[in-house]
Parts: sequence; C-alpha cells; structure tokens
Amino acid sequence: MREEVQAVLDGEGAESLLHGLYVIGGRQHVDNHTIIDHAKAHCSSRETYKGVLDGKSQGVFNGKIIVRADAQKTDSKQSNKNLLLFRGRDHQHQAATGNFCRRCEMHARRHGRPD
Repeated sequence: MREEVQAVLDGEGAESLLHGLYVIGGRQHVDNHTIIDHAKAHCSSRETYKGVLDGKSQGVFNGKIIVRADAQKTDSKQSNKNLLLFRGRDHQHQAATGNFCRRCEMHARRHGRPD
C-alpha cells in the first residue's frame, strides 16, 4: 500500500496536524510519503507517524518539510517511531524501536530477514 499526503501552508499563520498509524504483518508492505510545504510566514506543522511491524513486513516513511523564503518564523516538528516485533526459536519475544539494536539485527539475519 502506498499513501501520499501533501499539505501546502499558503496562508499566514496556517497550521497543519498530520498523524499516521499502521499495523502490518506477514509480508505486507506500506509506503508513507508526506510533504508539508511552508509557503507563508508564521505557520506551524506537527507530523507524527507510528508503525507496528511483525513477520517479514516492511514499512517506509519518507517525510519532507519545505520552508520557503517567505516562510519566516516557521515552527515545524516531525516524528517517526516504529515497533518491530518478531518471534524466533532463540527469543520468546523480541522488540526494538526505531533503528535495529545489534542483538535484534543479528537475530533478524539468522531468521532470513534482509539487511
């Protein structure tokens, strides 16, 4: 599944709230692509995407924030947090947030997950 969201803040003082959540498993794949374009001054945006992935599922988040020359005093925050779940023979339950920890990465390679 691919989702594309674009927001243009084209009025002085405009605000944008963009929140996304996905829960996938098996061999599912999700792509989230966002663009927030700050075109005028004194605008603010908040963007939060969260994902829960299990099995051999894959998630992509590609968020871009554009601040134009006329967009002075822009206030923008972006967050992407994920929880990776998988079960294996060696671990009853292993989870990692954000980037793989070293132990999770080694476990994933042993059980056929790509780099």
